[in-house]
Order: sequence, then C-alpha cells, then structure tokens
Amino acid sequence: MNQALQDEIGYTTLDELAKAMNSEGEFAIVSCGPTAWNLNTWILYELQRLANYPKMKLVTIRYAEEDVQMAINVMLDLINAFPNLKGVIGQCSTSAPGVAEAVDQTGKAGKIFATGISVPSMMSKYVKSGAVKSFVLWNPVDLGYLTVWAAKYLP
Repeated sequence: MNQALQDEIGYTTLDELAKAMNSEGEFAIVSCGPTAWNLNTWILYELQRLANYPKMKLVTIRYAEEDVQMAINVMLDLINAFPNLKGVIGQCSTSAPGVAEAVDQTGKAGKIFATGISVPSMMSKYVKSGAVKSFVLWNPVDLGYLTVWAAKYLP
C-alpha cells in the first residue's frame, strides 16, 4: 500500500501554496535530500502543476537534509537572497516546520507563506501564528485500514 498517489501529493502541495499566495509571486522549495526518489517525484509533479499558475515563479530548490535547524538556516538565507519571496514549500516532514519557523523568526508571517508535508504535532504552532495556512498529510488511519483490508483479500 502506498500512503498517497505521487501526483496527488505534488499537485495538492502546490495548490495549497497557490491558495496562500493568491496564485502569484516568487516561491522556493526546501527539500530534504537531493537523491530522495519520493521527494523528487513530488517536486516533478509540483513543477508540472505550475503550468496552471502562470503568475507564480519558482526561484530555487534547496536542500536541508533531514534537519529542522538546517531548514531554518536555508530558509533564512532564502529570505535574504530573494526579497520578493512570497512562498515556500517544505518538501518533507522536517523542512516544512523548519521553513515555517524561519518565517516566524523574521516576522514575515502573512507576507511569506509556508506549506509542505509534515505532521500536525510539528505544524500546528505555525498554523496558529499565520506562517502556514495549510499543509499536506495523508491519513495514516485510512492507510492502515486499507492495508489490513487488502491483506485480508489476498489469495
């Protein structure tokens, strides 16, 4: 069983960022590792979906390993390097809260919008602060149910 379809993860993540940014402006992606197949696949679908948002422009993709503090540092660098930055996707469960924390630290909540793929325990603080309007997560309860159901009916 797969937690979600690869294309739907990428499409949904970009759609959520587009909603937060009113479908216009510069944005960045902060992923974990440059060789992570799943993350790179999601990015490919995000780039494909970008055709639906002609007023949005991807300015860079950066990597922060699996390290929240590194994601904070990368995002702080992006905020300085791209003064017109309006949004960012934290591509994995550690970069999403890291980029949101950097938005909070710089007082840019409401000016720069963060989204990404992470868990509520790591993201709720940023939803409350306004740095994040929404983020993406599949439902692990439904995934567990589906896995057990499929196993039951295997020949």
